[in-house]
Amino acid sequence: MKGVFLTSFVWIDCEDEHILQYNADLLTDPIWKKDYHQIYSPPPNDEEVISRLVHREYNSKESVEKRLHYYRRHIPAVAACFNKAKILKRLKYMDQHGIWGREDQVYHDVVEALGGKKVTRAPRQFKLIIQGLPGSGKSSLAAEIERKYGFVHVSPKKIILEQVSFKTREAKALLDYIHNPEETPDDLMVDLIIKRLLMPDCVNQGWVLEGFPNTKSQAKALADKGIFPNRLLWLRASEETCRAG
Repeated sequence: MKGVFLTSFVWIDCEDEHILQYNADLLTDPIWKKDYHQIYSPPPNDEEVISRLVHREYNSKESVEKRLHYYRRHIPAVAACFNKAKILKRLKYMDQHGIWGREDQVYHDVVEALGGKKVTRAPRQFKLIIQGLPGSGKSSLAAEIERKYGFVHVSPKKIILEQVSFKTREAKALLDYIHNPEETPDDLMVDLIIKRLLMPDCVNQGWVLEGFPNTKSQAKALADKGIFPNRLLWLRASEETCRAG
């Protein structure tokens, strides 16, 4: 008999009222598609960002209650289908904080439920910086990594194009550097790079950063915000090769 047979089924549960409250306090930046929560992930101290935050219909009480009703109705039967799994565990987080703000604890609880194996120290998020001379192929390689593995390709040029496309406050000033993004002043580019790397797609999918940082002050700015790559790729090529490219 062919098929997929689960060996483990872990069920993470929270109180409905706490899930409703969490969603009630969620606000979304419609431009960057980023969610903020006043307690667990507050928005930046930026009047422009704060002014455009909205509460999505998806997070409304009616929408969440509908999804919770569907979930509560079906999850017991789903779990019963896997009652032959070697590990069948229900993890309950019933206080007002649920799983929010304690992701590392939940991760360890899941590992323990799966047999208490030692938690790996391998990075769970792919964070790569590609360095090299101009023309060494950084952009092409980053784009190929994004295409093949789904990690988000981030670069000063891509950020400038995004800002111009969204007609943000910084867009007009950035237009002058669209063909020479490496010359963008730090007071414009550094914060934009940091904000981009902290957006949900980069956090969830991992990222590939190229074309930045180019100076010690830029690298320090990333470090000061707790942004460190777990991989650094340095492309070595002769100046003649780079000029030819």
